[in-house]
Amino acid sequence: NALAHADDAFIRLQSGENMATHSFASLQNEVQMQLAKMKYANGETNSALRMLDEDISDLFGKDVEHLKHKIARLVGIDIVIDVTDPTASTAVELPAGAAEGLGRKVLQATKWMVEGGLKGGAEIMERYRLVQRILPKWERAHFYFAKYLDSLLESRIMALVAGAGGQHQNRGVEDEVIRAT
Repeated sequence: NALAHADDAFIRLQSGENMATHSFASLQNEVQMQLAKMKYANGETNSALRMLDEDISDLFGKDVEHLKHKIARLVGIDIVIDVTDPTASTAVELPAGAAEGLGRKVLQATKWMVEGGLKGGAEIMERYRLVQRILPKWERAHFYFAKYLDSLLESRIMALVAGAGGQHQNRGVEDEVIRAT
């Protein structure tokens, strides 16, 4: 399935189809996403993650305007700011759909990291928050973040329940150690 999607995107890229609605960079991004999915399906998780993460490593902790500038560069939008005019706005208006490619890459890589247990809680949460800053109205990002938080809560409850039972059993062992001394 990923191969078919990558092939379709590559053919559109070669033929120039929909170049008015899709920039070269967005089609290239789509091909890269599908190739990463193929690598992941073939068990090449680290290679797939490197493909998706190469554009996003410097985005964490940045404000929304910085993210918009980065997205504009990634999708091939030239930003011209008049540095001689102190009143010139540095705000960037992105065309509809420009941020989707980057948001999809971050979300997909994050999902793979969670599934493989490759990253810890704080980094995973920061990645989900990054997707939410890039695409604040994208329901899929909110859904997977909530699903991740639910799994954290569930595992914490299980650990507390197991710990409560284990403490009761361990208390007897500790009492025996104290009596033996």
